[in-house]
Amino acid sequence: MTEDVDPRSIGRQIREERRIAEEAERLSGPGSLLDFMQAAWGQIKREERYRHNWHIEAYAYHLEAITAGEITRQQVWVPPQSMKSMTVSVLWPAWEWTFKPWLRYWGASYETRLAGRLAAMSRDLMLGEWYQARWPTKFTRDAEHYFTNSIGGTRLATSPESTGTGEHGHRILIDDPINAKEADQITKTMLDYVNETWYSGTVSTRGIGEDHARIIIMQRLHENDLAGYVLSLEDWTVLALPERYETNHPFAWRGRQSRTAGETSGSDIGPGDPRTEPGELLWPSYRPPVMSAAITKGLGTHRANAQMQQRPAAREGELLKRHLWRFYDPRLFTDPTMRDRRPRFRRVYQSVDTPLRDKEVNDFVALQAWGVIGADRYLLDLRKARMNYPQAKRAIIEQARYVRKLYPRAGHTILIENAGYGGDLADDLKRELTGVTKIASAQQGDKVMRAEAASSDLESGNCFLPGYRLGNDELSEPDDKRNSADIVDFINSCALFPNASHDDDVDAWSQCMNYARSKTSSGGRTGSPFSRRRRQRAAA
Repeated sequence: MTEDVDPRSIGRQIREERRIAEEAERLSGPGSLLDFMQAAWGQIKREERYRHNWHIEAYAYHLEAITAGEITRQQVWVPPQSMKSMTVSVLWPAWEWTFKPWLRYWGASYETRLAGRLAAMSRDLMLGEWYQARWPTKFTRDAEHYFTNSIGGTRLATSPESTGTGEHGHRILIDDPINAKEADQITKTMLDYVNETWYSGTVSTRGIGEDHARIIIMQRLHENDLAGYVLSLEDWTVLALPERYETNHPFAWRGRQSRTAGETSGSDIGPGDPRTEPGELLWPSYRPPVMSAAITKGLGTHRANAQMQQRPAAREGELLKRHLWRFYDPRLFTDPTMRDRRPRFRRVYQSVDTPLRDKEVNDFVALQAWGVIGADRYLLDLRKARMNYPQAKRAIIEQARYVRKLYPRAGHTILIENAGYGGDLADDLKRELTGVTKIASAQQGDKVMRAEAASSDLESGNCFLPGYRLGNDELSEPDDKRNSADIVDFINSCALFPNASHDDDVDAWSQCMNYARSKTSSGGRTGSPFSRRRRQRAAA
């Protein structure tokens, strides 16, 4: 005897199966990532309400472009707690596997445990009842740091401290390669290891095919962090979303709008940042003004500019602020008709910064010539390039001939730090030039202490460069469009100090400022007791 089957139950089952099939079709494939993320959110964060915002749509625009093969190099720079890892490292791979289950992911974070946790969240979603009912996926290997499906798709979790060799991916996912909590302890050794040893030595060989995609999501921490390093190697699409809107951010998300002058390489995918007023918050419904201000204050000025605003150093600089520089007409020392307007310098200093002996091939040599009259310092000549010993010597002699011809009656001094090959260079130059002086800068403290001591000359408005500023008030920025490339580079190096990848020109500048302050720049004696007596007799 067979049991009676309730037609209504069968009907409900059919309707439910149809609903699930329709939902699976709607949430899978091109154009459906945003809907998928909203539907899948409750399967991962059951106790936390999904809070939608336009920046999540920005993620979706770019990730779908990667899926479509339109982008193969993508960076995402956003403040902490902006749902970047949940979107890129957890939900997006699960969505791609709904219609491309053969894709292989090579994922990494600053530690393997974090990378494994993100991979495990994506795996748990796909193993869950909701996902399996719509896209039944059979896993053949199930582990936190490495799992596979029956179609050939894989997911590896690794870190810079783990090699990750032997595995390759169609997607290279790098989620926070350096721990943001350790931003204050970042060293050049740490950066070089992540950038050169790990990324260039390992990550660059892990992709499958020339069209494999690499995605880096992080907060900016340093000018030469991984984000900055890879930008120097090849072109990347950069989605930069500062916590507070900046109209002139160098990587502003312009979207399909035309780019503005001065923009570096903001993304042109999607509609662009919808904010219009400077200071508008990124996600005010989740991170309101009070909370945003508290996070910013807790990070401190430098870290907040990097991690919240995606500027690894503030636009105006941490120590040597951009608006403090003063300018003179660049034609002043080259146009003969302006000869009468030239300052009558008592002293002219050449300041030279040479690399350490073990960095002679890689580091720059910075040469600067400054004219001094009273408290004012005028930059007369500026040179920075990679030079070996003979090239540096020749450049110093050429600069010396130029400034000594320009000011033959001034006292001339050449300052060379007694470090690296600087000591030998100074001894060598003494045979050909007068005024060569060795400087024992180490006795004056480290680079930062020397720059802090010299900053008083800049802050008091006594440092003049050949060029222009945007306005007439004291807070006006330098005019990068009209100023020469050398001057723009010098100002930017100073603004980024001490977080710039090269500080040679800052060392040369601070060496000159500190030495000049310790010496008198007043003129020599022009009279004598004998001349006074002659005047007195003549008056009598």
